[in-house]
Order: sequence, then C-alpha cells, then structure tokens
Amino acid sequence: MRKNRIVAWFKKPRTPWQKAKLGLELAFLQLALLVVVMPFTGMDTFARGNDSNRAFAGILNLSVLQDVGNSPAQQQQMEQVVEQVLETIPEDATDVQKVKLVHDYLVKNTIYDYHNYLNQSVPKIAYTPYGALVQRSAVCQGYSEAFQILMEELGIPCKFLASESMRHAWNMVQIDGEWYHVDVTWDDPVPDLGEYVSYECFLLSDAAIQEEDRAHSGWVVKNDDGSTEEAPAATSTKYDHWTDRDWNYQ
Repeated sequence: MRKNRIVAWFKKPRTPWQKAKLGLELAFLQLALLVVVMPFTGMDTFARGNDSNRAFAGILNLSVLQDVGNSPAQQQQMEQVVEQVLETIPEDATDVQKVKLVHDYLVKNTIYDYHNYLNQSVPKIAYTPYGALVQRSAVCQGYSEAFQILMEELGIPCKFLASESMRHAWNMVQIDGEWYHVDVTWDDPVPDLGEYVSYECFLLSDAAIQEEDRAHSGWVVKNDDGSTEEAPAATSTKYDHWTDRDWNYQ
C-alpha cells in the first residue's frame, strides 16, 4: 500500500513549474546524500583539503610521456575536442569568462582517476592532455596541460606550475596584466559529482593559494622542454574572496 502511494505521488499531474521545482528538490537531496554518506565509504568527497586523503598522483617527466597520447590519430582526436570546446565560447566573452568556461568544461567533462590513484596503478595516459580531453580521465598533470592548451588557443597567457614537494600540478593565467592561480584538479569533486563545479582554487593570489585549507607550496613554472623557472608573482586579491555563488552568477 505504501509503495503504491509513493508511485502515485511521483505520477501525480504537475504544472511545468512544479515539475522543475521537484527536479531541483530531488537534485539537492541527491547531493545532500552524497555529502552525508560519502565520508562513511572511506573516500573523500573532494580531492582537496589539508589531510591524508588528498590526491597526489605526482608529475611525470616529458621523456616518460613522449610517446603517450602523441600519435597522429590521437593528436587529431585531441584537436577535434579542442575545437569543440572553443566553439562553445562566445566571441564577445571577456578573458575572465573564457577562463571560467574552460575551467568549468574540464571539471564537468573530466573525471579524476581516483580508482587507479588509490591502487597506485595510474596509467601514463592519465598524465597527458589526451587523457583529460579525449579519454576524460586524468590526474593533475593531464588537467593542467589540457587547461594550458585551451588557454593558448584563446590567446590567454598561461603557465604550467609543478610542485615537487606536493607532487602536484596546476596553472597560472594572466588577466588584465595580473597573474592568478587556477587549480582545475582540486575544483573537480572526487568522487565525481557530474555538473557540480567548485571555485575554491579559481583565480587566486599567491597568498590565497597558500592558505591552510589549500596549502599549495613550492611551485615553479615547468616549461615544455623540461626546464623550470620562477613563477610570476600573483599579487592581485581581486577574486580571493569570491564564493561559488559569486562565480555561478558570472
């Protein structure tokens, strides 16, 4: 009897507005269940935070990856995805909007390879932009290189940052003459939450990216030839205190 009542409730005729409201309520309920239940599964809900569950897959040298994801066919596949992403960006978008759209695309369409990370079996392809853009499964190096490729296509100055002490990679972008940190990997929920996007590590100053809840440190710019150099200073605090709500209205 109770089951029949539940089925009848879901089948109850509703106006379009009521259907939309119900859909939102169910979506929020699903997210709430993930947040409450996930800690008891032994997995962190997000790949961020200063704790032992933080995901550090490490950085692989270019010499190790020179034959990974670089065949002519794979390059063509990757170029097709890049073109598809670029087509979604309005011509009149500001640089901030362009960076946000690329950031959001990678978060929504790439899954952090947490399963292999936990089993210490991350494949080399996950460290490449091919992994992030085509296979849609990557670790920090793959996310960061894919982000840099898309920024360069958009004409936005971008740096690939690596921290040996953290065994982690992320990016810096230059907007209106100021440099900012962008860590797409840590803005992507682990386990994956579909369309949900975090902005905890988006367009931050040096000071903000080093705060306790992020604790990034020891970074240098890593160039395509494997050489390193000191990263530019990110002194602008313009977006340091923007919340997810602020960015969702942009």
